[in-house]
Amino acid sequence: MFKVNGKSPPVGADQVQLHDGDTVLWYWAQFGVAGGPRTLVLQRARADCYSAFTEDDNGVKAPAAGAVLRVGSRRSVSTKAGAACVGKHRGLLVRAILGGAVRSNALA
Repeated sequence: MFKVNGKSPPVGADQVQLHDGDTVLWYWAQFGVAGGPRTLVLQRARADCYSAFTEDDNGVKAPAAGAVLRVGSRRSVSTKAGAACVGKHRGLLVRAILGGAVRSNALA
């Protein structure tokens, strides 16, 4: 499966015309009648705080209620309505995870 700029194109990857600045997300998933699984998008809210969103096949975002932020490989921080501050994490990547969703991008 893949998404371009958060949306699942209705064509195969060889038919998509990419432009400078486009983002492509490749992921493994089982596609069904309702489409693919929601993907997670992580955004920095401020210094050490992040917001996680779920994104459907049409690129529509909603807060990722129940998501957990993983800081490096050892620390997890629960979110409230998809947002949380993780504290200092110099050099460690932060990702959002949520059961049934494709994990998010990683931010430093």
